[in-house]
Amino acid sequence: MLGLKEEPGEGPVDPQTILFYCWSPNLQQLHAELTAAGLEVGPIEHPFYMRSGEFQVVDPDGTIVVGQLEAS
Repeated sequence: MLGLKEEPGEGPVDPQTILFYCWSPNLQQLHAELTAAGLEVGPIEHPFYMRSGEFQVVDPDGTIVVGQLEAS
């Protein structure tokens, strides 16, 4: 998913107006692997629109947000 923010956001990355949203089947495992690889990874948070969790990753070209879809 590609999103356009109305205002710059807050978090471990620089404010941006465009972000990329990706999904992972195992958010905890991916978060641990990216952290172990030395990437700048934000904490797992649980906003109202992604109760199963999401986190941000700093990418040289922008922000990537990774979320985990809830099981249906």
